[in-house]
Amino acid sequence: MLGILWSNRGLYVTARHHLDRADALYTEYQQLSTKLPRSIHSLFSPCNEKGAEDKSGVPALEKLHTLTYYYLAQVYGHLGAPDRSAWYCHSTLQRQLASKDYDPLEWAINAATLSQFYQGKEKFRVARHLLASASKVLASHEAEMNTAEAETEDAAHKQEKYNQCKADVARCWGRYCLVMLQVSCERALPDDPSQPPAEQEEEDSLDEQLEFLQLEVSDLESEVAGAPVQEFDEARQLFLAGLRWLTEARQHYTLEDHASDHVSITQEMSLLYKALAFFEPSEDRRCKMHKRRVDLLTMLIKELNPQYYLHVCRQINYELAEIYSAMMDNKLALWDGEADRPSPQQTKKVNTLATSSIQHFLHYLDSLKDKTTGEQPTAYPEDALRPALVAWFHLGRLWSKLLTSEPVTKMQNYMQSLQNYKRLVEYCDRHPESQSVMAQELAICREMVQLLPLKVAQFRAMSQ
Repeated sequence: MLGILWSNRGLYVTARHHLDRADALYTEYQQLSTKLPRSIHSLFSPCNEKGAEDKSGVPALEKLHTLTYYYLAQVYGHLGAPDRSAWYCHSTLQRQLASKDYDPLEWAINAATLSQFYQGKEKFRVARHLLASASKVLASHEAEMNTAEAETEDAAHKQEKYNQCKADVARCWGRYCLVMLQVSCERALPDDPSQPPAEQEEEDSLDEQLEFLQLEVSDLESEVAGAPVQEFDEARQLFLAGLRWLTEARQHYTLEDHASDHVSITQEMSLLYKALAFFEPSEDRRCKMHKRRVDLLTMLIKELNPQYYLHVCRQINYELAEIYSAMMDNKLALWDGEADRPSPQQTKKVNTLATSSIQHFLHYLDSLKDKTTGEQPTAYPEDALRPALVAWFHLGRLWSKLLTSEPVTKMQNYMQSLQNYKRLVEYCDRHPESQSVMAQELAICREMVQLLPLKVAQFRAMSQ
């Protein structure tokens, strides 16, 4: 109780001292005492049978020790020791399962939330086990709910609470699949070092320590991979599982009632398609995956009011711009090496994709304009600095990618490209601190600022 008191006062070092003392007293009692613990109530109540030993203190002591672990988890979290905090969180869940004294919905949410910590640490087998355990506990609770009486106000409230919990666990499953695919993409890159064997062995031993022996969840665990994948078929299996979970979560978090959650889940679905496209060998199929992302996000942004969801609309416009740019690159790669020039239909397709990307980058940049002057800010805020400058960089690149056989049009496109490259260079010259943020892109921009005037002059001469 002293630990809880000091924790509520925000003095976590003092709270930890008292909670550690409570933990040590429990361990000392278990090792040295041969008598069963007694509660305060048992001291003032007669035994029914002569010589019978009162066992009422055992569950009380165990519950008290579980509570100690629960508060130690909170205290270590506030003290900046997330690994220690996670260990105590897991131990709390383990003890609750052993005692069968827990709320199933609360337990499932806590297990699913803890899985997010371990997947962030790339301890995927631990994260998967926690999620499978959460789903198992939820399934058992659902079976109990189905046998209980229904059609009452209390039952309806419990059903709604269960539906939300199930959606939250499904969302955590979807994020697990997404993070697994993203890490798989990173590890597939040539410059990314592979996982050292020593760390893999450490993760295996950690899995055994963090296993819930009371639950049989191997069937649920077998549905998704427990380690980063390398092949398209493995990635597709992860993708399908993640998409299924996120679709289930989105059915609960509708746009009408839970706009922010609905938007976030839809963005995660888009990122699932993006991660799968990384493994797709076919350029044509890759374009179709990006088209699916466009459909998801376009439908979303049409329903959102920028006045109330400005930050979200910025994110979506930026992502749509990047998708259209990637689709354009895929189309150009499909025709690369062909002897014939692109057909009018192919040219139109590339130009449509490039123009769509330009429009969405401009929508993003327009949202950053000063409301009083209607101009771009003289200095971008820190969170928008790199995205804004990268947007100008892409605009310069996209204008130069537009296909045309007319010298005048080509010259005009190059002039547009030059203006955007110049804007980035001038901004970085005015704000030298931003140069480190855009080191690679800035070098390209400076080179293009030198080269493009020569090309503009060349096409101007051709048009005369």
